[in-house]
Amino acid sequence: MKISTTTINYSSKKVLTFVVAALVLSFGMYSFAIASTTISISDSSLINTDIQDLQTEIAELESSYYVMINELSLEQAMTEGFYEEESVQFAHVYPSTLVAYNN
Repeated sequence: MKISTTTINYSSKKVLTFVVAALVLSFGMYSFAIASTTISISDSSLINTDIQDLQTEIAELESSYYVMINELSLEQAMTEGFYEEESVQFAHVYPSTLVAYNN
């Protein structure tokens, strides 16, 4: 009788150890998931702020570009060495040479 009692106690102790280890592991994984989600949200808000700052800077640069273009005259361009091209040619691709991929 003693042998079977120790076997049952050893077996239940092993199961209890496994359950406790599984709970600790689950809690650790849950904590990691919450922490990584929080960090990702924080990083995405910082990235969005950076994107908005860059868009503002681009808009300011475009505005100053258009002001500079409007201030430039044809005479000023010619004194800087620019000249108007008489025959303008553009490169193009024929539709038969385009590559299509079937996805």
